[in-house]
Amino acid sequence: MTDVIYVDRRDNVIGSGTIRFAVENGIIRRVSRVIIVDDRGDILLQKRSTKISYPGLWNDSVSGHVDVGESYLEAAVREMKEEMGIVGVPLTELGKLYGEEPDPPHLRRAFNMLYAGTFNGTPSVDPDEVAEARLVPRAELESWLTEKPSDFTPGSFMSLKFYLALRGGKFNGSSS
Repeated sequence: MTDVIYVDRRDNVIGSGTIRFAVENGIIRRVSRVIIVDDRGDILLQKRSTKISYPGLWNDSVSGHVDVGESYLEAAVREMKEEMGIVGVPLTELGKLYGEEPDPPHLRRAFNMLYAGTFNGTPSVDPDEVAEARLVPRAELESWLTEKPSDFTPGSFMSLKFYLALRGGKFNGSSS
């Protein structure tokens, strides 16, 4: 497994190592997240496989750690190809979010760079990482996030809420 980048509270690189070591020691990592939409504005979500963290929960279209030697954008492009078989999609940077996710007895800490892109094909999912992929209309996603936030990984809840607010200013759901 490739080492990931460790950063301080200002997102300055302070080292690298395994994800596990970072989680166990409260070290902040870098994560790239991508929201893929089709021409109708439906949002592609993935359900995480049982073989990875947060098994069976829904996630944004694509997400993954930034490996040593990569930028946030390079990690996003790599993860789109690895998880969903999507290549050649131009991405727009939407913003960087800091998040802390409880993972008892630890606390996962990460800067999350969020990107968006448009794709109208059928994804080719990696079954080791993705159990299911589904396009969800915006209104349905807004309701789902409000009514069942526990269906989503903490990081994806944060990024999807940010995306929906940015794209329409109406969603203000919370995870509490």
